[in-house]
Amino acid sequence: FPLHAAIPISAGSSLETIKKAYREKIVQYHPDKVAMMAPEFRELAERKSKELNLAYEKLLDLAA
Repeated sequence: FPLHAAIPISAGSSLETIKKAYREKIVQYHPDKVAMMAPEFRELAERKSKELNLAYEKLLDLAA
């Protein structure tokens, strides 16, 4: 999946920009936020969290 689609940043963004965009996006899928939702939404949130974490790690590697 495209990394920039998972975390909305432009190419060549700084580490701080990547971190800020990641934090803003990941909070939407936090377990406390989706705990009261239907199971299918919790599963979606878990999948999205994993995708975001993977994208974040790869973007940090590319920016370093």
